[in-house]
Amino acid sequence: MGSLTVHVPALESAVEKLTTLGIDVDNARRRVTNAVPYHASITTLTSSGAAGIFSTWAEDQAESPLTVVLDIAKLLDTQGNGTVTYTYTGDYSIETMTADLGTMVATRLEGATTKEDIQKYLDMAAGHEDSPDFQDAFLTGLGQAGVVSVLTHAGEAGVPMDRVTNAFSADSEAKIAGWVQADIVDPSNIDTETTTLLAGFGRSAEFSESLYSEVTPDQMTDAIQHLNEAAYPNGIIGDFDEDAQTLYSQFINGAGTTFATYTKAVDDPEALAETWFDAITDDDNQGNAAALTFLIRKGGENAAFDPDFLYNLTEDVYQWERDQDGAVWGPRVESGDNGMSMGGYLFDPDVVVEGDLDTIDAARRVDGLANLLGSMGHTSEAAQRFFANGYENGDPGGTNSRVEYLMLERTFSGSNGSDEGYGLGVALEAAAAGNTTHEYIPGIGYSDEWSAGFATDLFEFAADKNGSEDNAWILDGEYFGYPGTSVALGNIGAAYADDIFDIVGESDTQPTGPGHLQISAEDLQKTINMIGYHDDMSGLESLSAALLAEGNERYRGFLESYGPEGDRHLSDLNAQELLELTGVSDTSGEVLGRVLDWGLESKEYGEELDAKRAEFAAKAFDIATSFVPGAGDVIAGVKDTLWETAIDTAKDEGLGALKDAIENSPNATSGEYATQSNDQFENLIQYNTYDQLLATGYLDDFDIPDVLIEGEGADRRFREDIRVDGTNGLPDPDEEGISASERQQRIDDRNEVQEAINYLYSTDPTADGPGAALAGIIAPALDGYDRVRPEPEDG
Repeated sequence: MGSLTVHVPALESAVEKLTTLGIDVDNARRRVTNAVPYHASITTLTSSGAAGIFSTWAEDQAESPLTVVLDIAKLLDTQGNGTVTYTYTGDYSIETMTADLGTMVATRLEGATTKEDIQKYLDMAAGHEDSPDFQDAFLTGLGQAGVVSVLTHAGEAGVPMDRVTNAFSADSEAKIAGWVQADIVDPSNIDTETTTLLAGFGRSAEFSESLYSEVTPDQMTDAIQHLNEAAYPNGIIGDFDEDAQTLYSQFINGAGTTFATYTKAVDDPEALAETWFDAITDDDNQGNAAALTFLIRKGGENAAFDPDFLYNLTEDVYQWERDQDGAVWGPRVESGDNGMSMGGYLFDPDVVVEGDLDTIDAARRVDGLANLLGSMGHTSEAAQRFFANGYENGDPGGTNSRVEYLMLERTFSGSNGSDEGYGLGVALEAAAAGNTTHEYIPGIGYSDEWSAGFATDLFEFAADKNGSEDNAWILDGEYFGYPGTSVALGNIGAAYADDIFDIVGESDTQPTGPGHLQISAEDLQKTINMIGYHDDMSGLESLSAALLAEGNERYRGFLESYGPEGDRHLSDLNAQELLELTGVSDTSGEVLGRVLDWGLESKEYGEELDAKRAEFAAKAFDIATSFVPGAGDVIAGVKDTLWETAIDTAKDEGLGALKDAIENSPNATSGEYATQSNDQFENLIQYNTYDQLLATGYLDDFDIPDVLIEGEGADRRFREDIRVDGTNGLPDPDEEGISASERQQRIDDRNEVQEAINYLYSTDPTADGPGAALAGIIAPALDGYDRVRPEPEDG
């Protein structure tokens, strides 16, 4: 038995002591310095063999003795007193101390709950990733429940998952993958520990390789079918076990994301595609068709695949489908050989079913090709390569044969077990508006020019087929696409908002040439009519919000052009410049109004059209101008991303943020936006204009009270909670149950804000505020958006 006393913090004496033990001075100084604040010196070695051990450790060892000692000191010196004593039995050895350290770190990490502590212990473990002795003891000390606890606490504290996985060696991750594999092989054992491990390690290449190199496609199908049956025991989407449905969702998302990671980790993704194609089309295991493609679809909703894998698999499945006679996917699940209820119907546990037929149909995941197309959202190269094969030479310019087949010749109808076109919509959007920074391929391209050309062909196709009888089996003989494709067309339109703004606004400069959406106003009207035709009108919401943001960008662009940054003044704006700003407001309001009229045309709202248009406009302001009509912030921080990225980057992160904002806010037709008076809407327009002036520096001459502003630098804007109802949007001082001090604080807050608002609006020259100068700008802005505002109330 021996003890090792480590004294904290004398750096120079540490280096001196370590030098006498034969450790290189520069190496010692570097390691000690990097261990701040534990500049440790070894002052006492009470075992006769210790000096020899340090000398041995100084040689080329996997673990530095100093690293181990310092980490032990960090763990034991909880009181910060500068001296710790580490005692153990047996001979001194690097293996013994390292294993002890692994156990200590595991204990500390499992009990850590704050972000600082969790990251400290994770980083310590990562520093010993290459030490088998440490990793064995570390993983043994944690066990499966401990790893799950660490992942849970890390997630709650906001620690990135890659920081967690970096603490484990490849061998440790393989053992963790083995725990998950055992549950998949016997799916009755799948529980929240299984799904937590998948969620935490799903983006780790080592974990994904260890899992999917052992789990077979057939085993994964059995697991998915088991969870689907448990969630929907009667085979009815609206009749589900809530806990089982939640577990099913966690599993299919985690396993799908892990598989996407796996495709990027293998050496030969094309060979992997061939293996999975064989499994999907296996006549002896027909349940694979729906289950495995659904797994891939969920992976694609969360992560990118290797593009070679996803393209080759989808291409092979597409060609296989075209070679079949009659129905393809339904019979493979209706065969009854997979033990699933209702003929093997597979449901997506993440689709919110509201009782109507459209949402029930949209939750089905039987159609294998629809599933693969729906997996392309984050792998645009695969979508672009797939649709490029629909052109004779790979380049856009005319009807795409694959678009024609998919949108007209085969069905995505829910009544036939498909998903109402949502999977196809994902692929169309990825091809027309996805990231185009990947490798150029001669004859195909995948540039912005290719995407815009494909988008143009797609919009022309939609305009040509809108209301036609080319697909007589759908909607009483008239074709208006599917809900999913209509949503995609709206999102694609949002990505080309600058071009649509010019077309609808009848700009003198119409979009021409490569890289632009080129379509006549007449055909664009037909396409937008299709975008608004179905009950799911989120595509129209995306497009209208993007167009409003485009108008804001143009308004801001004019403001920036009137003077150099740091030298812009309201008083310097001349009559011509004010006229130009008025023109932008007029055009923006006209564009928004026309697009909403076109999109709502088929709804036959009659006398309600003005009110419905105002509701859609209110949501557009909600999203595009980063404020919320009504009480409370319904979109949380999503709009911060929109504010920073703007819609001119919508083809990448901006479009994703826009779609998230649309999805996480109330539907425009829900009634949530129908409560605003004309006066409240005027407030929204005013603050929208104020934001542009604030961001471009035109309000710097005025002492705008800080209490009205949120954000920093170029991201400053007026507070969201005062935009609609002024101080009425602040916490109510008359709320029951609050203390007298809290009530007084709320009163004081309201008074302070009201005084600041009075300063902002005041036209009194003695107030030295911006009100008088702003009046000449706000009035034209209000007039510009007049056609999308609610009707003024009588009296």
